[in-house]
Amino acid sequence: EYMALTRARVVTGDPALKDKIENVVEEALSRPRDEATLRAEVDNMRRRVEKDRGTRNPWDLKYVRGGLMDMDFIAQTLWLQHGAANSEPKAAAGSAHIFTSLKKQGLLESGTAAALLDSFFFLSQLHSMLR
Repeated sequence: EYMALTRARVVTGDPALKDKIENVVEEALSRPRDEATLRAEVDNMRRRVEKDRGTRNPWDLKYVRGGLMDMDFIAQTLWLQHGAANSEPKAAAGSAHIFTSLKKQGLLESGTAAALLDSFFFLSQLHSMLR
């Protein structure tokens, strides 16, 4: 569940324990990864979610194919893929932050980052309006 660690953050507790947890998470997210293995694992995770929560309802913007969950999966996969080269802290990173950060660091092509950000913001705004 390294993908979940990209969203990890300590919200309260002993400062020394907080530092230890953040260091463990940072180390886990900074490891070099085999791209083919990572993509296979993410694909497997996506298939499991599709089985449990999949929908063909185009208005279910979270779980429909190409929806918000897929945007998060893309962001988290890129964050893990570039973990070793990524100079920023890795935890508590949302999709928009990930796309922007990877672009700034030259780890994601500018046009690709712009398309991902535009899509993410569009889906997020539409999802909010529908709720």
